[in-house]
Amino acid sequence: MALSCSSLLLSLLCLVLSCFSPFCSCSLVEHLPLRTAGNAIVDAKNNTVRIAGVNWYGTDQLDFVVGGLHVQPLQGIVKQIVSLGFNAVRLPWSNQMVETNPIIQNKVLAANPSLQGKRALDILDILVDTLASSNILIMLDNHMSRADWCCNNNDGNGLWYNANYTLTQWQADWRFLVSRYKNIPQVALVDLRNELRQSCTSNGCVAPNWGGTDKTNDWRAAASTMGNMLLEINSNLLIVVEGLNYALDLSFLSSPAQHITLSLPNRLVYSCHNYEWDQSSSSYENFASTLDHNWGFIVEQKNSTCYNGRVRDMQ
Repeated sequence: MALSCSSLLLSLLCLVLSCFSPFCSCSLVEHLPLRTAGNAIVDAKNNTVRIAGVNWYGTDQLDFVVGGLHVQPLQGIVKQIVSLGFNAVRLPWSNQMVETNPIIQNKVLAANPSLQGKRALDILDILVDTLASSNILIMLDNHMSRADWCCNNNDGNGLWYNANYTLTQWQADWRFLVSRYKNIPQVALVDLRNELRQSCTSNGCVAPNWGGTDKTNDWRAAASTMGNMLLEINSNLLIVVEGLNYALDLSFLSSPAQHITLSLPNRLVYSCHNYEWDQSSSSYENFASTLDHNWGFIVEQKNSTCYNGRVRDMQ
């Protein structure tokens, strides 16, 4: 089931991109917007869409810009993504990047002199425009609050808020970005938060819950509210909501009462992540049983869409 990037991407891309779908060599999506239909994603002509994407890290980290621009021109990397059969790019971002919008260091833009001297959001604009002009789907992904490498339980980024980046800021930053790109149809999906997990500080650990009594840390409620806010700005978005425990677990959705209901129908996509180091199964049967328990049942029920957001991390 896992797909190794090393067999698909040239050496540069393997440094800066990672697969987030097991299906590659997919057609570009020409008929937007996207919608969900049962357990599928469909285009504006009701054709089933198979998304094969790469996760282009960097804007979420301390360079505040996508990786690889010190080695290759941006246009060249985008052309290579298309030539390798991918039709989507997931763009992680941090709240720190949005709120500080720093001037990017020249050294990380060495192969792109025309970008030197520009701020993070200006380069993000150019990247989004370049991807869109190549008809590549774009998934904006709130990866981190404080910019850094992701992820562990002690990085302060396990929830959608922390002491320095509040719930209100998270919502405002999302509204800002969606407003900024609402007229670019290829910006078609928004991944509300990457890999919800336990967040530990010197004061102890706090874990997100799904519809529990701890409303401050109720991811279902926070995602529902955020998704509806963004649909008010751009009704054509697909709202991507990851599971708990590093997006490994959506088992709570076995109860229909636990599902999210957004203000507009056919806009919700659940997302799971799967890494080989998180699997200890001794056989394929045990492996399949674990995935079926965690999220596979969603696909089988055919009344909700579950997207395999990260298959294997080659960063």
